[in-house]
Amino acid sequence: MLVKLIVSFCLLIVVASSCRKTTSWDTNWVAPLINDTLDLSNLVNDSTLDVAGGFYNVNLKRTLLDVGVGDFVAIPDTTIEQDLTLSFASITVPPGAQFVNAIEENTFDLQDLELKKIILKAGVIDLEIENPIHEQVKLDLELPGVTLNNVTLSKSYIVPAAVGTTPGVLKRTIDMSNYSIDLTGENGSSFNILQSKVSVSTLSTANPVVVTNQDHTIVKAKFKNVVLKYARGYFGNRIISDTSDFNIDFFENIAGGSIDLPATSVKLKIENSIKFDARAQINFLKNVNHSGTVVSLNGDGIGNTFLLDQPTGSFNSLQPTYIELLYNSGNSNIENYFENLGYKHTLAYQIQINPWGNTSAGWNEIYEHSKLKMTVEANLPLSIQADNLTIRDTFDVNLQQTKDKSRITNGTFVLDTDNAFPFNGNVKLHLLNKNKQELHVVQSSHPIVSSLYGALNSAGIQHQLSNSEFVISEAMVENLDKVKFIVVDFELNTPNPTTQTNQMVGIPANAFLGIKLKANFNLKAVI
Repeated sequence: MLVKLIVSFCLLIVVASSCRKTTSWDTNWVAPLINDTLDLSNLVNDSTLDVAGGFYNVNLKRTLLDVGVGDFVAIPDTTIEQDLTLSFASITVPPGAQFVNAIEENTFDLQDLELKKIILKAGVIDLEIENPIHEQVKLDLELPGVTLNNVTLSKSYIVPAAVGTTPGVLKRTIDMSNYSIDLTGENGSSFNILQSKVSVSTLSTANPVVVTNQDHTIVKAKFKNVVLKYARGYFGNRIISDTSDFNIDFFENIAGGSIDLPATSVKLKIENSIKFDARAQINFLKNVNHSGTVVSLNGDGIGNTFLLDQPTGSFNSLQPTYIELLYNSGNSNIENYFENLGYKHTLAYQIQINPWGNTSAGWNEIYEHSKLKMTVEANLPLSIQADNLTIRDTFDVNLQQTKDKSRITNGTFVLDTDNAFPFNGNVKLHLLNKNKQELHVVQSSHPIVSSLYGALNSAGIQHQLSNSEFVISEAMVENLDKVKFIVVDFELNTPNPTTQTNQMVGIPANAFLGIKLKANFNLKAVI
């Protein structure tokens, strides 16, 4: 940006020398400093700009909310443990005989979620089996309702024998990717229930062994890193709410003046592809500018509750539903909102799912590609009417000169510009001390003149040449060591060449600003 280049004016007036003073004389120096051409691609680093009809347009799309299956339905790492023992005192188990056969229902703690079916995209079961008897055993594990390609999950393992009082231990990992899990329990009407069936027998080659009710066969199954691709059930009555700030950095540097925008419209779009009842509300959207003035957006959907319809279809045929809230000059204060030049924006919203409870009888559904998404969209010409719009930037500096060494006494900086933007621009420098009190003001002798006052160049681009000077006085040089901050004000206007009144202007796609800066200063040389 031009303001960042202007600060180099003052930084270059520092000359250092370590020579002792023996004699001195005054001399004049002219030195080129900057020769550059800026266009909108490096003045405004923003991918939201495109070109239509030879002028820049704003084509803005920002995502404010994007939540999916992992945000609504999550299976935490959960360990299910079965402690299997005899229901009577003891038994002598012959070779190849079964001595444990148990079916259990295990409950997942999912807080307010009541899940009936899930399909896993990824996840594992870390299995650990402890054998308390002094013979190897065969353990058969079946998880009824857990299927892959309609085949029930069933595993068999040979577990080492105990040694002394230390049980034999076997550890295995089961990949659960793409498994479907029925969580309705044995009666088919429950939720969050995983059935398991375990049987234990000695090997046919084993010796007869005595098993008592003090012998505990322990099976631990830890579900880890579960990622869902589908879930069905009741997802609870909950509120998703947030208040977040986002900044428009460019506006943070605007210190004064005003702009007028063309007819502007902004669309707030909510997409829902999760099958539940929901209602939403935008609590507020407001911004605050450099002077502390706050403007809140008024319009449909702000402060009012509206319903979100459920999507249709399923896995590959899922069709989201949309709510679109359009804010334009006819139904809102959108122009005043942006013309406040607020750099800090605050959005508050809330979305309540299943506000009337479990009205679907446990038939909420969510898929791996389901989203609850909120975006803001705007498409408008990059047009503006500027009235003394002041862009301000502040730079920390440390300027020092030693009077008994070679130093600048006074001079000027000469700025030549070739401007193809339809803006006039005055530049002013404020030199401040450590307490940010103003010591000096340096005003450009002439403005950068709008391209609308110029003519076509050889490439057919309308442009205007300008020349301006910044005078560096002796008083400024005397106070250099006190200068700790330089504030650069760049004051913009969009005058009509005929009426001289500010008008609405578009930004041509080929606009540029050519800059040539040179220093012309007087130097007292000491040798």
